[in-house]
Amino acid sequence: MLDEYLVTGNNYYRILQIDIDGTSSYSTIATCNFVGKAKNASLKIFPNPTDGNITVIAFSVYDVKSEKQITIENTLGEIIYRKTIDGSIDKISIDALSKAPKGIYIIRLTMPSGMLSEKVIVK
Repeated sequence: MLDEYLVTGNNYYRILQIDIDGTSSYSTIATCNFVGKAKNASLKIFPNPTDGNITVIAFSVYDVKSEKQITIENTLGEIIYRKTIDGSIDKISIDALSKAPKGIYIIRLTMPSGMLSEKVIVK
């Protein structure tokens, strides 16, 4: 099932179960915080593939004065790097992958207007 009315921020869900005998019950309420894709923003990572040291260029029309958070995750979803940067910074060098095993990593940029992500390959 797809939520056609998904909004940025908290979304609340519960399941209605109807049994064969016609009785029904609701599940407990579950909360899902949807960050969404940032509008009018871009995320560039180079070099890609890399030997470890990367440059991240992050630009957002709406978040010029807001803090941004950059995270790097491995394929298991484990965060191996996290840094909060000032909204006026649009370029940062990161060497967190220089000692990381070869593989694919996800770079995420989270800001008030949403989130962007890109894959980077460590060779």
